Amino acid sequence: MQVGQPVQEAHLDGQSGRLIVIDEDLHVSVWGGDGARLDDGGRADTRLLELPVTPDGRIVVTGKDAVRFLDARTGRPLPQTIEQSYVTCVDISPDGRTLAMGSVRGEVSIADLGSSAITRSWQVTDGVITAVRFAPDGTLLATSGMDRIVRLWETASGRLFAAAPPFPSAPFLLRFSPDGRRLAIAGGASQAWLWDVSPDRGDAERLARRSRCVSPFRLEGTALVAAEADPAACGR
Repeated sequence: MQVGQPVQEAHLDGQSGRLIVIDEDLHVSVWGGDGARLDDGGRADTRLLELPVTPDGRIVVTGKDAVRFLDARTGRPLPQTIEQSYVTCVDISPDGRTLAMGSVRGEVSIADLGSSAITRSWQVTDGVITAVRFAPDGTLLATSGMDRIVRLWETASGRLFAAAPPFPSAPFLLRFSPDGRRLAIAGGASQAWLWDVSPDRGDAERLARRSRCVSPFRLEGTALVAAEADPAACGR
């Protein structure tokens, strides 16, 4: 099929077999399995690298002043919105109930997908948040930003769990392994890393100590390896 414009994002609905496409001009179109254009979903304010979809079939898109939703089967806008401006990245929790959002202001927010209410926000950095990603069990949230630092947060409290040293370039894609023990990190200049995030996750005392440490891991070539935290960098 020929969309007519460079494609920015696309989503294949598993139930209907329809393909939702957002082109370079941010126009939404709906295509059938035979390649025929079925509908025009209007215009979406989004620059996401992917289109997250809720378990009940809502596609998450972002705009200048709010997060909006499209019907995954028709591409049509839905009435639900979450009032949050300049969102740069989003992720849906594994249970489908929560949305994590990063912004150009360096802030991360958590919203309830049922009520659209923002339940928690915290400042991560002064610059842009480039990616957010829930761990498979939903207990941790990974974030990356233009400060080139990847951080792990306790989802329930927003408390910092660990932070990696600055990468050579700003990461923009984060993916947990299915067991949640490793985090794949991709940045510019064709670079990628694998971070073992499993140590001490079940140890509350060590987790609390690590949450006050600036850099409990160090970068060696293209690998992140565990390192002893500098006592001078940790709170009491």
